[in-house]
Amino acid sequence: MGEWSNGLCGCFNNITLCLITYVAPCYTAGKNAEAVGDSCIMVGVLYWIFPLIGIYFAAQARGKIREQKGIEVSVLYLSKDCL
Repeated sequence: MGEWSNGLCGCFNNITLCLITYVAPCYTAGKNAEAVGDSCIMVGVLYWIFPLIGIYFAAQARGKIREQKGIEVSVLYLSKDCL
């Protein structure tokens, strides 16, 4: 089975990405969506204008990343998709 490259608090391993995500989480959500073939613009704009809807789409993108990497599906991982 696959593993995430960083843990839940592993964002501090890449301080640049950490700062970008802190300032503009819609950008990071859009780039994650783009990595799995979804629309970067749609997810980013939804996250920016309607945060709750954007979080849903960002979690869907993380779920697709989890499936692509072969990361085991469990209740713990499903809750982390939203984080």
